[in-house]
Amino acid sequence: MENLPHYGRWVGQATSLAGLMLLGDYPPEAKDSRLVNLVQVGIDYWGLIQHGHPGWQGWGGHGSGRKFPIVFAGLMLGDDEMASPTKAFPKVEFGEDNQTMYGEGWTGAKALFAGHSGIQSATGKSERTQVGPYEHLHPSQWTASQEQSEGYRRTTTSCCWVGQALALRLLGAEKLWNHDAFFDYVDRWMTEPDDAQHRQEIMKHRPSLGLSDQARFTHQATRVSCSWTECGRCTGRTRLLVRLPDEVLSRKCTARLWRASPRFMIGFGQGRLRTVQDIAEWRLCLGCGACAYVCPERRVRLVDMLSEGVRPQVEAGDCNGCTACLQTCPAYENNHESSAPQAGILHELEPGFGPVLEAWEGYAADPEIRHLGASGGVITALALYCLEKEAMHGVLHIGPDATRPSRNQTRLSRTRKELLSNTGSRYGPASACDRLDLMESAPAACVFIGQPSEAAALRKACRLKPPLASKVGLVISFFCAGSPAELGTLDLLRDHGIDPAAVVELRYRGRGWPGMFAVRRRGESE
Repeated sequence: MENLPHYGRWVGQATSLAGLMLLGDYPPEAKDSRLVNLVQVGIDYWGLIQHGHPGWQGWGGHGSGRKFPIVFAGLMLGDDEMASPTKAFPKVEFGEDNQTMYGEGWTGAKALFAGHSGIQSATGKSERTQVGPYEHLHPSQWTASQEQSEGYRRTTTSCCWVGQALALRLLGAEKLWNHDAFFDYVDRWMTEPDDAQHRQEIMKHRPSLGLSDQARFTHQATRVSCSWTECGRCTGRTRLLVRLPDEVLSRKCTARLWRASPRFMIGFGQGRLRTVQDIAEWRLCLGCGACAYVCPERRVRLVDMLSEGVRPQVEAGDCNGCTACLQTCPAYENNHESSAPQAGILHELEPGFGPVLEAWEGYAADPEIRHLGASGGVITALALYCLEKEAMHGVLHIGPDATRPSRNQTRLSRTRKELLSNTGSRYGPASACDRLDLMESAPAACVFIGQPSEAAALRKACRLKPPLASKVGLVISFFCAGSPAELGTLDLLRDHGIDPAAVVELRYRGRGWPGMFAVRRRGESE
């Protein structure tokens, strides 16, 4: 359990993948350690429940992924009580059960998503009605919290349930699961067309969900066709041959063998990654935006998905197979190996950081820059020096989106004023490489400031585009754990009673170190 991710969405995906791999046509020696590990996780969760743990309540994406390992372990160990945990402990909470229910949905659906908080097993009621069941209502009647529930349904919960439900069906464990609405809801999720009429109706009343840009891509990214022949071998992208204890599964693709999510594909390898669309579907994308810049046909479109971040989309039939996007993508291949021993390298740092020449600690000597910067203003000070003393043309970096401050926008700053106006941290999607064209067309060399993945993408793009390479004067990067999605910021604002639409300025850090989360609404100071 210590090695599992903490967020339920990722727990659900990890345990789903493990379950499907164990049902795959792999030799026993390849399954042994995975079987032991998954069963042990189930035993651990089961032990918690037996000692009074209340379970894992459906709350956004937090409650998913814990029930499946328990059921699976019970089946493997022949423990009937463990294999059906909610029969033994009917008041224990599991996100998959809390958040699926039967009812009359506004689209005509009968198996519904029960909302951000769902319906608690212990009480049979929603703990917070404002984020409980909502699909019985027309979008015109949704509150902001119910709109949030729809966002979680589309991006955070449903997609991590697919593998669990598929594995359980293959094992014939639906009745042991003891919550039919879960299977019927996933059937709906995988087979119900996300038709334009429904999306338009949602967008008409809830435009902030952004479904005009996101819905089709989200569904492409979580549903990939998977057809089965009578011999049981999948002819689609998953190439999954499922073996039950004494026989090879043989059935045609039905509503029970859905268009499997690509994140549960088996036999992963670079040969399966043909465009950055595949990179995104495999959840490898870092959101740098370089693919859109290098595509010679300009066929890659960047989509800012509310709970994912910036991701590429390649329209069907548009790609000519040149692989420029993959050659630039830092997620596709980014192995750093020193080509030869170098003089002056700090060898004790090389395993973790690569070839480091020097390590310094400091802050900006300019008081204004130091105050405004997120971490002492060093990066801003270096960039300004290049502008003023080294005659560089500009600084390509990230600044706030003037129309939506919870998002970021790539800027080419050319003056001290412009540079300082974009200081500080904004934890949200950032794609510094999406405007590398501004550097390429600049009359002189520029400074580039970006995340490590973006710095790597820039170097890779320079190999494909020599004119760009000639305009790279200095590359500055910083420690980074990835770009969070905008949804986190929106949730934080709402938790503080702030309407995101009223925000005109937002920053997480800066104006003193480390700085405060600061928001300014229209017509007021911070």
